[in-house]
This record gives sequence, structure tokens and C-alpha cells, in this order.
Amino acid sequence: MAPGVIGSSAVLMSSAGFVPLSMIQVFRMLPRVLFKPTAEAARETLAVLSAPDVPPDPFFLELFELMMRHFRSEAIVPAMSDEEIRGLKVPTYLLVGQYEAAMNPYKVIERGLKLLPNVVIAEIVPGVGHSMIHRQSDWAIWRIMNFLEKYAV
Repeated sequence: MAPGVIGSSAVLMSSAGFVPLSMIQVFRMLPRVLFKPTAEAARETLAVLSAPDVPPDPFFLELFELMMRHFRSEAIVPAMSDEEIRGLKVPTYLLVGQYEAAMNPYKVIERGLKLLPNVVIAEIVPGVGHSMIHRQSDWAIWRIMNFLEKYAV
């Protein structure tokens, strides 16, 4: 949501642009994406985005492979400025996976608590990487729905 845009609430889940992406992880993933067949690249990239030693779910792996085959990002999302983050003035729920590869989850929470004027909840989702809604769906959906029931107008 752009600064000044009115909304009733926000749920930020491992939000790209909230903190700078880890360039080490970006460069670690590039060879997997660029130089391997899509199925193998999807499997290896999903492993980087997941908690350690957690095999990918076959359905999610197939979905991820389709996304990789048909979605191409034009650029790496830059980190938002402090001013842009302060512009999000609605009640906000901030979630980030414990094993998030692209960003440091503790820095995400720290920056959110420092800059977001209306953080209601800020949590590190245990035992997951970037795919929290898939790996902890009951946990995440229950919490998100409770938040939205209280704060969405």
C-alpha cells in the first residue's frame, strides 16, 4: 500500500521490500534458477526457501514449478524507505518465517516495531521459511483471521 492510501488493516507476510534482501541468498539461488531444468530448479529453490530438512510437499512443488516456468521478475524489490513504511498507518500484523532465506526475520520484526505506527502483532513464525502459509497453514490462517476479524472494517 502506498503512503497516504487509506485501508482498514494490513497483514505483511515475509514482505519483499520491507528490509533489503540478502544478496548472498539471491546469488546462491541464481544458478539454480538460470542453469537447471525447471523441475530441478524449483526443487532446489524451494529447499532454500523452506526450513532445514523439510522435504517439499508434492502439490506445493508442482505449484512452485509452474510459477517458475511462467513468472519472471524484472527486478529485485528495493527496500522501502523509512518514510514509506511510516506511511502505513492502519493496524498491521507483521509475520516472517523463522528460516526466511531472503531476509533476516529478526531485522524485519525490529524495523517493523520501530517504524510502523500501528503494529498490533509482530511474530516470527516457528519452523518455516518463506512458505509459512503452506507449512503452517492452520497456525497462520487462524491468527490472520483473528486479526482481520478485530481490525478489518
